[in-house]
This record gives sequence, C-alpha cells and structure tokens, in this order.
Amino acid sequence: MSNFKGLDVLIVDDDELSSSALRHILKRLKLNVSIAENGVECLREIALKDYDLIFMDYQMPVMDGKTAAREIRKSRLSDVPIITITGSVHLSEKELKEYGFDDWLIKPYRREDIVRLLDEFILR
Repeated sequence: MSNFKGLDVLIVDDDELSSSALRHILKRLKLNVSIAENGVECLREIALKDYDLIFMDYQMPVMDGKTAAREIRKSRLSDVPIITITGSVHLSEKELKEYGFDDWLIKPYRREDIVRLLDEFILR
C-alpha cells in the first residue's frame, strides 16, 4: 500500500454527507483534508494554499465543477490533478479534458477506487 501521509487534498462538494464520506476515507489514509462547498470557495482556497490533488463535485450551486476546473487550469496550480466526483454523470475522455478534469470518481465511494486515483495522480 502506498504512503499518502501528509499530502494535502481539497474536497469541493456542496453535499455535506458526500464530502464527509470522502473525507473519512482520505483521513484514514493519513491525508490532510480541506473542504470547500462550491467552486468559488475552491478558488479562494487554492489562492491561499497549494494542494496535491482536488476532488471536485461536477454539479454544485454558485459555481459548478466545470467552471471551477477551467479557472484552476488558468491559475498558478494549473497542474494540480482534479478528479471530478459524480453520482450520475458519465464523462467521456474528451469531456474530461475539455473541462480540465484528469479523471472521475463515482459515488458511492469505494476505498480501492480512491487509492487507485491517489496512486495514479499523486505518486506519478
């Protein structure tokens, strides 16, 4: 098993239950986890701190994941991996790249899927 201890991850999700479930898994993997409730809060967070990876809900009020991901790609953290989280939307590779996402994670969360993504995008 990979060691993710101390890495900084941001969860961007307006659903408290969903973000809490993902946070729980990430904390058990020893990651430092911050939470933002929408894309606007996400952009504020990344202006203050560097993150190793961002999990971002696809559909949110105020600013959705697509818009926020595009803005992040224009920022100083343009290379940070962004994983979109969704319960219903299936994106093609073309759509992922178009919006600035690197991959996606389907709800409900499975620990093995999260570990695979962390291995792929943080330890590359």
